[in-house]
Amino acid sequence: MAIKKESRTIGDHTYEVTQFPTTKALTMLNRLVCLLGESIGTMTDDGGFSSAAKTLIGRLEGEDLAEFCQSLLEKVTIDGQKQQGEKYFDLHFAGQIGHLFEVVAFVLEVNFNDFLSVLKTAFQAAMIQQAAMMKEVVESNPLSDQVVPEESPENS
Repeated sequence: MAIKKESRTIGDHTYEVTQFPTTKALTMLNRLVCLLGESIGTMTDDGGFSSAAKTLIGRLEGEDLAEFCQSLLEKVTIDGQKQQGEKYFDLHFAGQIGHLFEVVAFVLEVNFNDFLSVLKTAFQAAMIQQAAMMKEVVESNPLSDQVVPEESPENS
């Protein structure tokens, strides 16, 4: 199977992404899982997304995000031109961090789409299982069995 290339216009520029060779893809996937894994897990905590965001930010303190993004964009051409290192990266995405993350998402899609769909399926299955367990708990402890007396105006 050959390494594929995909192009997409994002904003005013056309980006061509070349898939990573398998070794680099696995290295980058490992970095992604290490970076995001703990924050995803904390979404099930009482803190929800707030807790997940705090965990992710904490993980980013130890990770050089600029270097990581540059590494992801290493094989991306912009309007048919190869990037020329940090300076080109800094100039091209200056003031456009949201745009940068759209391009990063495209790179992730091209390189990990099959894995992401498996992960999505596993996540959906886990959520269905969790819902079934919650339903069982609710049905075994119905709130309707517990009568809470209403306060009357004279008891207030």
